[in-house]
Amino acid sequence: MISSLARTCRQFYCPLNQISKPFVSELTSRKISLPKKQLTSSISFFKRTEPQDDRKDSIQIYREELDGNVFRVKAFSLLSSGFGLAYLPIAIHKIMNEDISVVAIVISGTIFSFFTFITPLLLHQLAKRYVTAVSYSEDTDTYAAKTYSFFLRDKELTFKANEVDVPETPPFLASFVVRGNPLFVDPKSFTDLNHYKRFMKYDVPLDLKLTSDIKEKSKIN
Repeated sequence: MISSLARTCRQFYCPLNQISKPFVSELTSRKISLPKKQLTSSISFFKRTEPQDDRKDSIQIYREELDGNVFRVKAFSLLSSGFGLAYLPIAIHKIMNEDISVVAIVISGTIFSFFTFITPLLLHQLAKRYVTAVSYSEDTDTYAAKTYSFFLRDKELTFKANEVDVPETPPFLASFVVRGNPLFVDPKSFTDLNHYKRFMKYDVPLDLKLTSDIKEKSKIN
């Protein structure tokens, strides 16, 4: 019986050895290329990358120093929401099998929903206005502002200075509005304040007729 078992092993070993040797030689000679991009894409999904200028004819005129803090807070919120969703089936199972009062279920569900669903949405409403970098192309006279998407990916908004709107009462946590998108910038983070002046319309001549009308209305009141 032992001899027949050894003979069977040799029968399987010889074809396997013939197949494995060419494969190993091919792999060591780099004839087989591994999908490196696919392997690293899932790992680097939440990896923070420094904002860079993809356009060769553009220069970076703005770089926010607190970008890392915003990234960490939003990443922590997304991870905590993920853990909360993973724990949800366990919580439902415990509620179904244990005698828990309705009041306790309502209170626990409200707290769970707030931290799992509402908090990430509220943070995104604030973080999506936070500009991390701005580049300027002198050839086309266009700007490219980078913000964060919901899943912390870089989102770019290209615009011109005449598309910037500075309302009399700006939205919460916003310096100006570009095509309906409120954006927040810090004047101290600009490498050239002339671009900030263009955004805030400080370079636009003052309308004397408008100021005179305002003065007349103030006198009447």
